[in-house]
Amino acid sequence: MVHKRRSRRNYGYLCSSSYDDSMAADVKSRKRWSPTHDRWMVDGNIQWYIKRDQVIAQTAVITFPFIQMVQMPHGGAVPNLRFVDTLLSCDLDTAPDYKFQNPNAVSTVCTVHSDLSGVPLSKFVLKKNSDGRKYYKVPFDMTMTIVDEVIKFELKYQGESYGVVTTRFDEQ
Repeated sequence: MVHKRRSRRNYGYLCSSSYDDSMAADVKSRKRWSPTHDRWMVDGNIQWYIKRDQVIAQTAVITFPFIQMVQMPHGGAVPNLRFVDTLLSCDLDTAPDYKFQNPNAVSTVCTVHSDLSGVPLSKFVLKKNSDGRKYYKVPFDMTMTIVDEVIKFELKYQGESYGVVTTRFDEQ
């Protein structure tokens, strides 16, 4: 009889993190200016949402919050509100904070395609950077539901199910 189910891997998504002077030298050397955030950022950060050996319920719901900054196109064109993210895994007990720190230890589980084009633009916050360029701040949640051996992804915006989420599992 199974009493507890534990995750065999760490699972997470790539993101960018705000640069900070206290970061390690290998991270500091990768800083880049982000015109959409108007600050220094570091790409390749992995936000681990499920840790290896973490107890997982028979039915588990894990929410991954995302924020995309989408530049407002010229001439009144509709911005692209389709995004692609990659669910990653790592078998190490202590997974790296950044993919570049141990790229061979991090593998792709699946690619998640999100489509928020059905959400009216008026629902997103319009921001302007220091250069005067306009961006939409597009926050959304990806909810991953694990039921036994099946994983279901759902895209949510302001708590409502929106758009379409499809996944493609990559060969390993």
